[in-house]
Amino acid sequence: TMWLLLHVVVVVVALVVSTPSCSGLWRGTYELSDPYCMPCENANLITGACACPPDTTSYQSFRVINDCAGTEHGGHMMLCYNDTVADSYIGSYQQDDDGTCRTINPATNACSCASGDVPLGLRTLVDTNGGFKGSNIVICSSSTFRVTYDFGGVYQQDDQVPASRGCRLPNVATGGCSCPPGTSPQQTRVIADGTGGQYLGSTIVSCGSATGFPSAVEVCPGVIADATGVNDTSAALQRCINAYANKVLEIPPGLYAIANALLIKAPIVIRTQGSSSMPPCSDPAMRCATFLASPQLYSPATGGIIVLYGPDIVLDHIVIDGNRNNRMNSKASSDCIVKGANRATAYNGLAYNCVNCVFTNSISMNALCGTGFQWIGAGSNFTASVFRDNGNHADGRWSDGLTLLQGTSAIVQDCQFIDNTDVNFIIGSGQHARIHNNVIAMMIQNAFAGYMMDNFNGGEDGNFDDLWFNDNIVDCGASQCDFAIEVGPHPWYASTNILGGTITSNTVSGGGCNINVYGG
Repeated sequence: TMWLLLHVVVVVVALVVSTPSCSGLWRGTYELSDPYCMPCENANLITGACACPPDTTSYQSFRVINDCAGTEHGGHMMLCYNDTVADSYIGSYQQDDDGTCRTINPATNACSCASGDVPLGLRTLVDTNGGFKGSNIVICSSSTFRVTYDFGGVYQQDDQVPASRGCRLPNVATGGCSCPPGTSPQQTRVIADGTGGQYLGSTIVSCGSATGFPSAVEVCPGVIADATGVNDTSAALQRCINAYANKVLEIPPGLYAIANALLIKAPIVIRTQGSSSMPPCSDPAMRCATFLASPQLYSPATGGIIVLYGPDIVLDHIVIDGNRNNRMNSKASSDCIVKGANRATAYNGLAYNCVNCVFTNSISMNALCGTGFQWIGAGSNFTASVFRDNGNHADGRWSDGLTLLQGTSAIVQDCQFIDNTDVNFIIGSGQHARIHNNVIAMMIQNAFAGYMMDNFNGGEDGNFDDLWFNDNIVDCGASQCDFAIEVGPHPWYASTNILGGTITSNTVSGGGCNINVYGG
């Protein structure tokens, strides 16, 4: 077969690295093709795109020739890693057959592996002026290689055509062209030189986690759970929560599928392992423990993914994800639109008598309907947290972001309420509460209100004496809220007026009515 090179010169940063490192957390690979072909030839399994995961600190670029669209075509294999975490990845480089060092190994600042490491050569062609030459992308492997959840080795398999070398480079982890159990194959397509110098298609495969998290972690001593979001972890997490009453439970970063609501009935601090003094979960670089609603989750007796009972409960650097898109055919989803059904089954969280409780550096998102969190508890503190993408305004499965039924002396500060589809933040009582420096915004969906002071048709006392709502931003975009700020219940029902409260020094825009006082 005669291959035609579509030669396009593309300038790519060859190496970005914060500090030289001898090991790191493997964060996947992806393959870019030069113009006039599919730009994203092979996506990163973790991100589903030609991009590194948010917690990537460094990447390397390796030049390749691939067979995009059946022609020889230039491209780049991009390798993502996190060099702040000591793990299985210990460096790589690219060197051409003529000795040209294309990409250095950050561990050695040269085209070499560190002393004692084993070089594993992955073969590709690269383009030169008017032709090709051979090149090796070298992954440095420990002489005592061990499989970890993020990295299970590499191999290269030629196409089954004449001149094929078959399993060109076996995986040191398996002895063949395969990935070890618990890891997933990530492909990079290249053209390599076969036997007799003929060119042929070949596939470089790196083995890693498709989610970026391990399939087995120790949540607390002796209790193992799947952190990939595949298998139910409710029993394991509940066991640890019960065992750590009046203690601090640190949960490793990961996706924890929840098929039965987690019940917290004693004071406890639950936080992501190693997150103390770290940025909030909304920071793209943070890897937080995520409680992910399973499609099978249906807890009519309690509702929610997580339920808090009683005082002094702290959720710190925790993500509560209602997994809305994957639960649309569930019983909980149908409860959202059936009159008289128990909609609490679709809530993300509920808190009862949660006096002096804390929700900090955390996220509640993707609730089916109802609310990202329904909360009752004086003195509660919500800081640096995000309530976003809860519910769907268009299909009637509306959801608040935070429903603070009773919030006497509550503090809500430095939080974001984004694209929640009923009321972004609604409060039913809040004497002496302080609500400041928050952002409430509609970017994609619509909502009935951005912020609302209510009494829930007389279900709450509506007393807001000495509440201050100040220095907040309420942005309803292109008239995506009926009311940016609603003070009083009367647009919904003719209950008694609410009492008290000070609203001052806020930036408000985009509402059908920016500030409406009706029943206050």
